[in-house]
Amino acid sequence: MTATASRRLQALTIGPARCSMGEDMDGAVWGAVGAMVGAGLTALGGYLGPARAARAAAQQQTQQRREEREAGAVERLIAIRSAYRAWDLYLHEAASLRRGSKKAVARRISELREAALKASDAAMRDGWWIGTEHIAFESVSAQVVARVSGASSVVLSGELAGLRQMRHGLNERILERLTALVDDVTVLPNSPDQ
Repeated sequence: MTATASRRLQALTIGPARCSMGEDMDGAVWGAVGAMVGAGLTALGGYLGPARAARAAAQQQTQQRREEREAGAVERLIAIRSAYRAWDLYLHEAASLRRGSKKAVARRISELREAALKASDAAMRDGWWIGTEHIAFESVSAQVVARVSGASSVVLSGELAGLRQMRHGLNERILERLTALVDDVTVLPNSPDQ
C-alpha cells in the first residue's frame, strides 16, 4: 500500500476527530434543506415586506386624503357662516340709514349675495345642501334698498329679527356638521352679532 492510499484510507476511517461518511451525507442533506427553507423564507420576506409597506403607504395616503377633505369641508363651513353673517350684519347696518346711496347699497348687497351663494354651492361638494335661506335675505335686501333710497319708510325690525333667527338656525346646522368633522369643538356663549 502506498503512502497516498494509506492517507485516503485514514480519511475514510472513523477517528476521534472525524465523522463517518454517512453522517457527512446526513449533515449535507440537512444543510441543503436548511438552505432551501432559508431561501424560501427570504423570498417570502422579500414579497411580504414590500406588500406590507405598500399597504401601510396606501393606508397613510387614504388617511391624508380624508384629513384634507375634512379640512376643506371645515373651510367651506366657515365660508358659509362668514358670508351669511356679513350679509346679515350689513342689512342691519344699512337699514338703520335714513338716506344713502341706493347704488352703493345695492352693489354691496349684490357682492354679499354672490359670496353667500358661492359658499353655499361649494358646500355641495361635501353633500351639504343649503336650501332657501337666501330667499329671505333677498327679500329683506330689496326692502333695505327701498328704505335707503327713500322709496319706503317702513321699519324693518321684524324682518331683520326674522333674518337673524334664520341665520341662527343655519349656524346651528353648521355647528352640527362641524362636530361631525372635528373631534373637539368648543361652543362659546353667543354674542349678539353672531
